[in-house]
Amino acid sequence: DSVTSASPGWKTWHWTTRYPINLYDVTVNIGDYIPVHREVTGIAPTPVPLVFYALREDTAGAEGLLDQAETMLRFYSRHFGDYPFYKEKFGLAESPFWGMEHQTLNAYGNHYKNTPLGYDFLMLHEMGHEWFGNSMTVHDWADFWLHEGTDIYAEAMFIRDQYGEEEYHWFFNQTVRPRIQNKQPIVAHRNATSAESYTIDVYYKAAFVLYMLGQMIGSENVERVLYNLVTDSLHTGVNGVSTNDFLNAIQSQTERPLDSFFQAYFFSARLPELKVNIRYQRSKVTLTLSLDSPGLSLPVPLAIVSGSDTSRTVLWVTDQEQSAIFTNCTKIIVDPEQRLLVDIHRGWLRRILDRFRH
Repeated sequence: DSVTSASPGWKTWHWTTRYPINLYDVTVNIGDYIPVHREVTGIAPTPVPLVFYALREDTAGAEGLLDQAETMLRFYSRHFGDYPFYKEKFGLAESPFWGMEHQTLNAYGNHYKNTPLGYDFLMLHEMGHEWFGNSMTVHDWADFWLHEGTDIYAEAMFIRDQYGEEEYHWFFNQTVRPRIQNKQPIVAHRNATSAESYTIDVYYKAAFVLYMLGQMIGSENVERVLYNLVTDSLHTGVNGVSTNDFLNAIQSQTERPLDSFFQAYFFSARLPELKVNIRYQRSKVTLTLSLDSPGLSLPVPLAIVSGSDTSRTVLWVTDQEQSAIFTNCTKIIVDPEQRLLVDIHRGWLRRILDRFRH
């Protein structure tokens, strides 16, 4: 807020914050910085100062970075409410490490690199924590996915907004899915330490689980829950949010019971097994599906191939074996775009050759 000179050659810097702040969100950066300033309107009740502290030798991309920052801030405020710290600023400070969500002064060390789609994912991710993590904050490391998984999901929403639906699904299939490890549950035991909770799955598996929930109850309902969590004063500031808060809010969006889904994906590391048996007989195909998790129900996408034509359908599959018969069908592909997190166990594929087919 101010700088005073205590004696010749010495200055004292004074900082204050107008908002509650987590201790891990506090940073001090010292370097030969060139501040690049502008204001952003439309993301809060008043214009928000936007500043990037670029290192003197690395300012060439500063204005372009702030152009992106404006676009991203407008995206977040549109989907998750006003920028939470608008009475202060949104700032970036160039750093020797990749990044960190320091409140109102994100560390930025991505050196202006963009993804193949053309956006700076590091800035987008750390900026998202102003909503998920700095404003809406968990009190237990067990719930850390509510900072990180939601932020990865928000990146997918940004991709959908900017680049379309196809790229949104591609992001989950090609960027998120390959990083999932399934080594321990997303949600650790209560009163967990950071070391016990911090795994890559709180980022990527949690985001994919949100994606699956969107397929089950509608992505608009999942995103409404996220919006409510980050704008409700019950969960912002010095208050806290928990996994149970999220689960209760999601369940309120549907009459479909989700307890088994929550247990399978948030509280277990092991993926459910989808048992698949396909039997080819003359001009018909019999598909039999079931899940090995009691009470679990998932929408399983199918591609039905008939010659050069392909149709799509979805079957809701449970732990009870169920069959469907398709006529004039040459091939069935289960979950063709890999939109489910399951281990697929394929039973014996029996083809009874129709000697008259040829």
